Amino acid sequence: MISEIVFPKIWSPSLVEIIKQEQKKREDCRNELLKKAESLLKKRLTRMMKAHRFDLAVKRTAKIGKNAVEVPLKKSYQHTSDLSSPYIELRNKKYQIAVSISHNQFIEALELSLFEEEHIAGKISLVKQENSFESVISSVYIQWEDLQPEPITLDFIWDSALELSDVDASETFTDLFKRKGFLPRDGTRLVIKCGRQTIRSNHKVKPFFGRTVTVRPQNYRENEEFVL
Repeated sequence: MISEIVFPKIWSPSLVEIIKQEQKKREDCRNELLKKAESLLKKRLTRMMKAHRFDLAVKRTAKIGKNAVEVPLKKSYQHTSDLSSPYIELRNKKYQIAVSISHNQFIEALELSLFEEEHIAGKISLVKQENSFESVISSVYIQWEDLQPEPITLDFIWDSALELSDVDASETFTDLFKRKGFLPRDGTRLVIKCGRQTIRSNHKVKPFFGRTVTVRPQNYRENEEFVL
């Protein structure tokens, strides 16, 4: 009887483990490249902020009572490119891995840096090149909600240009008049108008910030004595 051949078992490293180890090395390499790319992006954004002083432009504009400013970019920052192309690209030859941050992602990071706060909005202005898919960032437009709204001007019989700036956005005209002591003691109804528009007393004051509102007793006639 011929016995079956028993093949010897030769030790060798696990091929699956080898593959997993190399995949782990590639993943670590990719993560390291991503960290370097993000760090480089942060440095470039910081450099851009310092070069253009967006904060100073906002300060100067807010100081004169305006709520928007456009800051043109310096020529050295106006790069013409396809916005989907890499703005930052890092490679590792050993593992043949490439990591990139596109120009679109750079713009998103810039917008996040500038417009992340409440009350702040804006846009990055792009100029598209003729007969091309390429664009260039030309300026940054920043707009903000006026944190100190323009005063409302009340035209009373006794003062035709009374400016009030301490008005809460949630207040109605009744709330405001009651708080300021403007309601007639005899219960006379007040007629409130803005131009030709008649305003109800329970209407919010906020939409009339920066405007003049006329306040008169109902059935008021010129030169008629009226006691608050």
